[in-house]
Amino acid sequence: PTSEASLNAVVEKLVSVCAGPAEFGRIKRPKLSTSQLQHLQQASPEDLGAQFGVDPKWVAEQTRLEEMARKISEVPPEKKAEVDRRLWRAWLKSYHEVLKQALAQCGSPSNAALHLTRRLEVMNRANPKYILRNYLAQAAIEDATAALAAHRTNGANFLPDSSGLCISEEVQRLQRILSHPFEEQKEADLCRYGEPLPAGKPRICVSCSS
Repeated sequence: PTSEASLNAVVEKLVSVCAGPAEFGRIKRPKLSTSQLQHLQQASPEDLGAQFGVDPKWVAEQTRLEEMARKISEVPPEKKAEVDRRLWRAWLKSYHEVLKQALAQCGSPSNAALHLTRRLEVMNRANPKYILRNYLAQAAIEDATAALAAHRTNGANFLPDSSGLCISEEVQRLQRILSHPFEEQKEADLCRYGEPLPAGKPRICVSCSS
């Protein structure tokens, strides 16, 4: 960002896709359920090792993480957003200074422009805009299941791909977009493929076998 207005715009965009307190707490929470953790807390050191393959130090660390996750979840959303703004603003300003120093060493405006172009190319090759999110995979699974049922009935909504196999429209769309994850795609943006889970949608786990 080269101005305060553009800096604020970038910061707000970043903050808008940051996890809220409840989601961030869920991420930080141990994989154990609360009841499982309580069961381990009540077990003797001997039983922990013999029955569960863990030691008291590990249980203590899981307890600490559980407490930390609880405290994070209780942070007011506006306070979390304000912390995110401060941290992102500081990082962006630091990055801007690093970039200014790199451009100052280029020697000429044309070399500086070439440096920026190459830097952007490297970043775009390493940071995909579109990734296979769980809710997208689940939507494709559900659409394929429904399409298969419809196809068995009347052949509807079940299209052949380049290999001759029949796949649903949603699966084809997902395959088409993820075949070029680093490129800007109007279709993907219209379908909001580059954004986090929409508000109101439940979080799901999709297994590797799905």
